[in-house]
Amino acid sequence: MLGIEHEKDIINQSIQRIDKIIVVIIDDLDRLLADEIIEVFKIIDGTASFSNTVFLTAFDKEHVNKIIDEKYTNEDSLFSDKFFNVEIFLPAIPKTIIYNFIEEVLTDTFGNKIINSDEIQFDLRKELIDLKFHIENNIKTLRDAKRFLNSFHNQFYLVKDILVFKEYFLLSLIKYRYYNIYLTIQTEMFPSIQFVDINALHNRQFDDLNFRLDSLLRTIVVKHFKSDFLDYGHDVNKSIGGEKQKVEENIDKSILSILKALFNDFNIQNPNSIGNRDMFDFYFDENDNVDDYKNTAVYFKMLFDKEEKDIKKEINLYITDNDVIRLLEFIKKRKIELLKNKNSLFKYINLLFYINVKLDNDATTCEKLLYLYRNDFVEKLKTIGLVENLDVFKLFVKEKLHNSTPFYPYLFIKDLLANIIDHGNLYIFSKEEILEIAINNFNQYLDKNSIYNVKHYDLLLSCITDLIGDRGQIIL
Repeated sequence: MLGIEHEKDIINQSIQRIDKIIVVIIDDLDRLLADEIIEVFKIIDGTASFSNTVFLTAFDKEHVNKIIDEKYTNEDSLFSDKFFNVEIFLPAIPKTIIYNFIEEVLTDTFGNKIINSDEIQFDLRKELIDLKFHIENNIKTLRDAKRFLNSFHNQFYLVKDILVFKEYFLLSLIKYRYYNIYLTIQTEMFPSIQFVDINALHNRQFDDLNFRLDSLLRTIVVKHFKSDFLDYGHDVNKSIGGEKQKVEENIDKSILSILKALFNDFNIQNPNSIGNRDMFDFYFDENDNVDDYKNTAVYFKMLFDKEEKDIKKEINLYITDNDVIRLLEFIKKRKIELLKNKNSLFKYINLLFYINVKLDNDATTCEKLLYLYRNDFVEKLKTIGLVENLDVFKLFVKEKLHNSTPFYPYLFIKDLLANIIDHGNLYIFSKEEILEIAINNFNQYLDKNSIYNVKHYDLLLSCITDLIGDRGQIIL
């Protein structure tokens, strides 16, 4: 049996007979895992002694050594120095070339002028000039630029009519370069109220954007840069200004500058800014194509801004295709109190009733509608100006109970009556007022449909006069 050295001699003699230089080019070495990189190095080591044979590899030396160092000792982490006789360091590509490439791709895609949702035209090139510092600090190679743009411009094209270009671009930079921090921003910038310092709530700081940003930066430092930073948080001698300085000293300066450019008092003057809590979630929607986009919060928000008849047509398509889950998720998240004015409130109530009836009183729209009949919630709508005249509002929501389309909302009326019977003082109408509507609905249907069908029974069950027992048995 021939030994390995003998086999190598045979190969070497064959190469000598060719009488040509053989160049073996290995690219993208830095895309491999540590074990795979070392295996390639060993193959090179085992074959580099062949006559007339040259190995040419291209890789990011610092990145390769870092990958190996994460798994092996420091001695092994310098593998690349042991296998190559000559190293040629390529100069970094000029930042202006990368910036010009990004500008060219984006202007080719969107044109130099973009019209946003408020029909205000802005100059894309001027917007990019404002972003130049962040582009040059976070996108180092043309490969990075191409990868970033492949994700960014496809997604922004779908949301360009509603989201702010500059802010979406900056958030996309964080997503591309620092994905874990991107996820932290998504979950921590506007956390659930139950996780907020009670002192912050008492001092009305929870809604202050600068307070929220400072809190986010502190969380990012603890989670991603300096886990023992919490020790400073327990220092009784700390000051607010001192802690803020400590936070900024312990966070990556590129991330810090992007976050300050994203969340500031100037930006939130634009109602579509990411710093406005009702828009924040829309910036994190994932959509790769038009079909995906039609199941995002951004799309639903734009849908509900259309004419009411057009909205109902599209809602019918979702219901026909049995594809209402994301629609209902949007309704569940959307806060009624963040609607623009009285007209948008009344239109939204019409649509809630429409969906509720079409979906047989689904839990999501039922919950939203019940709030509209509660004293405390209506008082909140009055405080923020969505309800100008309480009598007009009560007349409107009362009318919806016996004049909704495509049918009486009898299932919702049944739930409303049950809630009023259990907690009558919480609601703007009495049991007698709602019961009268339920009975009238039944009588009207009976007058128009004298032959019995299941709707007679359903309408009758909505005429609740009382509930008894632990199970809430209905008394008609």
